[in-house]
Amino acid sequence: MVRLRRAAAALMALAALWAAPALGQSVTGAFEAPDKPLWAGEVFDLTLAWTVDWATFGNLEGELEWASEPLVAEPWGAPALRNPPAPGASRAVIEFKTRAMALQPGEIRVEPASQVMRLQTGVVDMEEYQRAITETRTIQSAPGEFAIRPLPPAPEGFTGAV
Repeated sequence: MVRLRRAAAALMALAALWAAPALGQSVTGAFEAPDKPLWAGEVFDLTLAWTVDWATFGNLEGELEWASEPLVAEPWGAPALRNPPAPGASRAVIEFKTRAMALQPGEIRVEPASQVMRLQTGVVDMEEYQRAITETRTIQSAPGEFAIRPLPPAPEGFTGAV
């Protein structure tokens, strides 16, 4: 009976020592397009930027999942750190880049992308050391929204050659 009480007390102490960071604030993802008008039929640079809490980020796992429709897009490039975090910095941006094109004008909305990441979700704090608790999570970005302009009318005398 004494062993059972000690085991229960140890489990309660471990539960009290475990601290979980707010995961919703540790990673966000957003699509970024050039800060200029986008035209139907124009190929433009598209970036997916994951802003991560550097203290809780472990690594990316697997491929970035994204359905590009209604855009037409090339495959995503390899991930890269936008600006490596300075010593003591708490946030970093990991970006994927591609090129995309909208075939039709109007307000274009693309579905969120998802990426599997290994994140620190807690810490067990023992007197002599701390142990990170990590989990693999699938994170979704915000959806992308783009205003696509129609091409202007052809100038007088235009024969279609570019």
